[in-house]
Amino acid sequence: MKNGSTIVDVGTYHGKCAAHMSHLSSVYNKNITIFTIEPYGWTPGYKPHPKLSWQRNVLSWQDANLNNSINSIVGLSLKSINHFNNNSIDHVHLDGPAPSKNYQTEITAWLKKLKCNGSIAGVNYSNEFISSAVNKLFDDVVIKKDLDIWVAFKKSLKI
Repeated sequence: MKNGSTIVDVGTYHGKCAAHMSHLSSVYNKNITIFTIEPYGWTPGYKPHPKLSWQRNVLSWQDANLNNSINSIVGLSLKSINHFNNNSIDHVHLDGPAPSKNYQTEITAWLKKLKCNGSIAGVNYSNEFISSAVNKLFDDVVIKKDLDIWVAFKKSLKI
C-alpha cells in the first residue's frame, strides 16, 4: 500500500487483520488509515464478552498505540458504507459478510467506494454464493485456494 492509503476491514470480529495492518504500516513508516466495521460495539472500560475476542484486540490496540491509525465503526456493512465517499478507498477486505444471495450486492456497493486502481478481497471463496458473485463481477480474480480467499481490482470489473 502507498503512503496515505485508506483500508476498510469489514467484519473485524477478531481484529487481528486490522492490528497487523496498523503495525506493518508503522514498521514501514506508511501513513495508512484503517477502518474496521463490526456490528458489535464497545466502549472504553467495557469488559469484552469472553467469546468476542475482537473486542479484547480492539482494547489492546489502545495499549499498543495502534488505535491512532484504526477507526472503529459499529454497524452492518451496507449501513456503514455511507461513512465513505465514492472513490475514496484503496482496499476493502470483506471478512464478515455472510455468504448469501446478496453477496453480489455487497461487493457492488463497496466497489463504488474504491478508487479506480483500488482492490477488494474476501474470504470463503469456496462458498458457491461468494464464488458466483465474484466471478460474475470480475474478469480477473486472484484466488488462493489454500487460504480460501479472493482478490480483485476495480479495473477488472465486467460491468
